[in-house]
Amino acid sequence: MAFTFYNMMSCSGFSAAIGGGCSIAWVGLVLAVFVIMISRKWIFEELLQQDVGIPQFIISIVATIIAYFIIIGFSGSFKWATAVGMIVGLITMYLSNMVTGGGDGGGANEF
Repeated sequence: MAFTFYNMMSCSGFSAAIGGGCSIAWVGLVLAVFVIMISRKWIFEELLQQDVGIPQFIISIVATIIAYFIIIGFSGSFKWATAVGMIVGLITMYLSNMVTGGGDGGGANEF
């Protein structure tokens, strides 16, 4: 039994054709990041009334990307990687907002 590691940077393990596995894997990463961006405004600020600052948002984006790369590297399934990336990003945004207290510390957000 051979172990295959899927690499998005070199497209090894994926089909490199346009519309193949490698390009779909990149689309899944973009989709996961867009969901985190949209959820910052519509879930955290509007629904939960939490002021998510830039540091918490960046931590969430980085956690999404790392989780996505780990899952896609071992499974090769962009569907699972997108789902896990979004879940990890949302949990990270919620927890980092709780730990750091949220907000940008004033400044331009007060106007």
